Formats: sequence, C-alpha cells, structure tokens
Amino acid sequence: YRVKYKGKKSIAHIEFESGSNNAMADRLLEYHAYLRRKYKLTVISIIVYPFPTKMAESPLQEMLDDEEILIFHFRVFPLWELQAEQYINEHAVVMYALLPTMEGANASLLHKAIDEMVKYYKGNDTKLAEELRWMGIALRRVKTLPRTEKREIQERLNMWDDLMERDPKMRKIRKESEAKGEAKGEAL
Repeated sequence: YRVKYKGKKSIAHIEFESGSNNAMADRLLEYHAYLRRKYKLTVISIIVYPFPTKMAESPLQEMLDDEEILIFHFRVFPLWELQAEQYINEHAVVMYALLPTMEGANASLLHKAIDEMVKYYKGNDTKLAEELRWMGIALRRVKTLPRTEKREIQERLNMWDDLMERDPKMRKIRKESEAKGEAKGEAL
C-alpha cells in the first residue's frame, strides 16, 4: 500500500502469516528489496500473525564473523495479544474482520462489530460482504472462543452470506467477474 508514514510517502508491505515459517524473515526481505527498487520509497514491512505461533524475530541480521553485512528491521503484529474491545471503543471498523483473533473477543462484542460494519459499509454491499467473509474465516480458525459463541456469530454471518448471494447486484457482480475469468482463460 502507498501510505504516508511520519509525514513521508512510503510503502506499507503487510504479510499475513497463520503459522510458523523459519524462512519468513528472508522472504520478507526479498519483497522489501523488490518494493524499494520498484517504487523508490521507504518500505515498512509488517507481518500480521492472527493466531498464536512462533513468530519471525526482527531484525534479520546477516553477519560474516564479527562483520555486520545486513540488518533488516520489520514489525510483527500478533493479533492474539491485542485487545478486541479497544478497537470497538475506537470504532476502528477496518480492523473488525480480525476481531475474532484478538484477546477478549466474545459474541456480544462481535455482534456490536457486525452492527457497526453494516452501518459503516452502507451502500457498499461488496465491501461489507468481503469484510464479513474475512470475519467468518477468522472466526472458524480461532480456538479461544467457546463453541456456542462461535456458532452464534457464524449463524449471523451465514444469514448475511445468504442475503448477499440472493442480492441482484451481487449476482450481477459475480456474473461479470466469472465472465472476465472465462474470457481470460480462453485467451490463454
């Protein structure tokens, strides 16, 4: 993403990692170098960890004996250590799809988040559907919520899925997308 960070144009490179990966820091460095060369901007590299796992450690250091060859700093963002309620209190709707992965997430809080998402994305059904689907994915993967609460929220998300599937606008968008994909496939 092109962003302004500390008042300067930058690139925010965000990777989601759901499990342990011993080569993650090296892979992130590859992307970092590519993006820096392509855009000629500072790159802020971030790994988002939705679920508890062994995380890559920053900085990545390359040494030759006692000589420092490279130091690559990146950020790690372990969602499970963040407080879900804080994001609700701040009305940080863009983070709501990830709330199920955060500390303190519960059915009551997730219902509130869904209500706010519906208001926030009013008029943009496609974006609402996308965010609710991401919330469903996070919800299904998380192991910290009781089954009854997960089932309750999943039922509500399923209701939205059903409404979106039947919506004429969503059907038209899907049909156009499928047609583009078919045309692309035939061209190959």
